[in-house]
Amino acid sequence: LQLQFGQFHTSPSPPVPEIQRSSFLPTMSITAGNPSIDKCSSIHRNTCLSSPLWCVGYLRHRNVEIGPYEKPARTRPGQPATGGGDAKAATIFLSLRIENNSKFVRGKKRATEDIERYCLEKYNAKRRPDGEYELKVPYNSQEDLDQTMEELLGDIASQADDRNCFSESNAHMHDADRHWG
Repeated sequence: LQLQFGQFHTSPSPPVPEIQRSSFLPTMSITAGNPSIDKCSSIHRNTCLSSPLWCVGYLRHRNVEIGPYEKPARTRPGQPATGGGDAKAATIFLSLRIENNSKFVRGKKRATEDIERYCLEKYNAKRRPDGEYELKVPYNSQEDLDQTMEELLGDIASQADDRNCFSESNAHMHDADRHWG
């Protein structure tokens, strides 16, 4: 921009050769008759590159299939997408206790909501009347179950810490003498 007598005037930008431009940009004939899109070559070069129509045109140009969003199947890292054959599901009862770090901070409610949303949702958690959560945790071996529960309790502590809280949570397996936390 150049300042002349108290007003701003734009300096002309260097022209972009049409040969170079047409090699990677799709044609914008989606809305024919619209002068702001039909005159892409000179006036609206910068705005066309950031518009959603350009993105759709570019994806079609690259032969990317465009369709409705499909939610991918949730899997744990290192496990196949279709339940790995001999995988079992343990019923785990989780006692979730979240407290504020000091009397001057707030966030216990949001910390609990974040834990329910981000940590417990993948285990189909159901809150019981006594305040515990019932989880269905898939596992292949006892070591895998131990690792999963330690990761879950670590994630819960991390989510609580993000909201200036701490977690005193423990978990135990239904009909077994297994405890974590």
